[in-house]
Amino acid sequence: MLTPKPCQNLMSILFLMKREKITDYHPDIQDAVKREYIQRGPCRPDVQNYSPRSIENVMCCFNPDWFKKYDAWLEYSIERNAVFSFVCYLFKLENSVEGDGFVNEEFRTWNKSDSFNSHVGTHMSIHNQAMQNFNAFKNKKKASIISGFSKQSDQTRSSVYRALLEASIDCLRFRLLQGLPACGHDESETSLNRANFLELLKYTAKHDE
Repeated sequence: MLTPKPCQNLMSILFLMKREKITDYHPDIQDAVKREYIQRGPCRPDVQNYSPRSIENVMCCFNPDWFKKYDAWLEYSIERNAVFSFVCYLFKLENSVEGDGFVNEEFRTWNKSDSFNSHVGTHMSIHNQAMQNFNAFKNKKKASIISGFSKQSDQTRSSVYRALLEASIDCLRFRLLQGLPACGHDESETSLNRANFLELLKYTAKHDE
């Protein structure tokens, strides 16, 4: 079995290979593979007529309404005419066999749709643990982005404050060297002449834009 290496093109891996277990990918790109799958979402092809199969002498097929009922995780494979759990594929515990019917095996017993609810199970089921890991992974990515913006914002503010401080010091130094008074009679924002220091600071700011 081919094991992808970090230097290989991720899109080529996803499109040209059969779906491999997440753990079969090189550890350095496992998170990147998960992010790519999450960005694309569960596989839900637009099919007019799903392939029927005989179950207990009755022809049955996949019901697309199940996509709405199990919107958070259900996906369908045309090639295998079977459904799978998207979140379990990405985040199910490797050493757990529970839920394999919707991951490694093929579920297509269309006359037993109650199996979907059985797969979801209780609050601490393997499926729901995978769902929690799925949400935690997405939230971690969002937190990382927010943190990056926050750091960038702090750096920007620091740069602005430093520039203002340096400009103020330069203006004060110039006023002192020239023996000019700092204050004026009217330094309000509506004043046409706000005295030497403020007018010089405004002039400097305008030419530094």
